[in-house]
Amino acid sequence: MAAPGNWMYERGGSGSGAGGLVIGFIINNGSAGVNIGPMLPAPRSGSLTRCVVVVKAPGGADLIFTIRRDNVAIFDAPVTVPASAAGGDLLEFTNFTTVPFPVALDDIFSIDITQGSAAWKCTVQLE
Repeated sequence: MAAPGNWMYERGGSGSGAGGLVIGFIINNGSAGVNIGPMLPAPRSGSLTRCVVVVKAPGGADLIFTIRRDNVAIFDAPVTVPASAAGGDLLEFTNFTTVPFPVALDDIFSIDITQGSAAWKCTVQLE
């Protein structure tokens, strides 16, 4: 189970479409686990075109995760943040199963970490 404060949900601005929809997770402990944060409902319909990871503290091993919408993976393959990443690095991933990736109001998002360490700290944001 995730430690308290191991997630974040950010509601984007009004409207729909790319750039207006944001769903984010804050990872304060990158240990492997399924559904490590809350189940987050999409605040409105729109689309996603990228996943941005901002590293706060690397964990000494690759951080590998997937994000699910309604329990189905949204990426072609799990996202890998390399162990060589440094604090302050911004990495962008676009390997969604469909681009742009469609989102409907109240779609449920969750994040699963399949590899990592407790030292990993980062923000994972879908835009």
